[in-house]
Amino acid sequence: MTYLDLVNAVLRRVREAEVASVTTTIYLPSEKRDLQQVSQDVMHRNIDLLGTQTGSPMQFSYGPITSAGKLTIDIFPIPAQVYTIKAECVIPEAELVADLDNTVLPSELIIQGAYLRAINERGEDGGRLSDQQLLIYERTLASYISIETSRYEDEITWEPV
Repeated sequence: MTYLDLVNAVLRRVREAEVASVTTTIYLPSEKRDLQQVSQDVMHRNIDLLGTQTGSPMQFSYGPITSAGKLTIDIFPIPAQVYTIKAECVIPEAELVADLDNTVLPSELIIQGAYLRAINERGEDGGRLSDQQLLIYERTLASYISIETSRYEDEITWEPV
């Protein structure tokens, strides 16, 4: 589902005219960002780097992010030779900007969250009350978290935002 499709789905729910371009509405951008900023506990314990020991790498931890926005990985002990190290990382997707931008996030979750924000911002619009929509959104979110938990068992700690 494209960014424009997501925006128009929300506009239909709040009974407004669909748009031809995302630059003509403000209904959706922050919902995707909030969903992407769910934090995770540190996957690996912090390592106390003792001096400049060298040898075969045995432990690693995620280090700071550089000024260029690149994630670094600290390895202990410091490798004495060249190794190929593969790291599994979750890379946040870019912001939705253009009409044809796509997201890998579940579109229903984005639409439910944006619809909740829209009816809260406008006041009750004769449709669902905002507390009912909040319940629907939370159940949808819980369902998607359950699905992801079964796929990635080592990532079961999450924080609601």
